Amino acid sequence: MSSYASNKRTAAKAYSEASDLRMRAEILSAILRVIERHHLTQAKLAVLLDDHQPNMSDLMNGKISKFSIEKLVRYADRLGIETRVEMVEHKDRQLAYA
Repeated sequence: MSSYASNKRTAAKAYSEASDLRMRAEILSAILRVIERHHLTQAKLAVLLDDHQPNMSDLMNGKISKFSIEKLVRYADRLGIETRVEMVEHKDRQLAYA
C-alpha cells in the first residue's frame, strides 16, 4: 500500500469523525437549550430521560465524547426535540478505498 493511499484513508476517517462530532454537537446544543429554557436540574433531567444523574452532569457540562449520536437522539426525542438528518453528496470529494 502506498503512503498516498494511506493518507487518503486517514483523511477520510478524520472527515467521518468530524461529521460525527458535528452532528453530536448540534444535538447537544438543542438539548442544552431546552434544559436552560425549562430550568431543569440534573435530578429532574435524570427522571425525564430515564438515566442516571452522573450522566446528566456530563450532559449539562458538555462532555460530548461520553454520548453516542443514538443516545443524544433518544434524549432529544424525550425532550420533545425533533431530529432530522440531511444528506448532502459532495461530488468533488474522492472516495477512499481500503
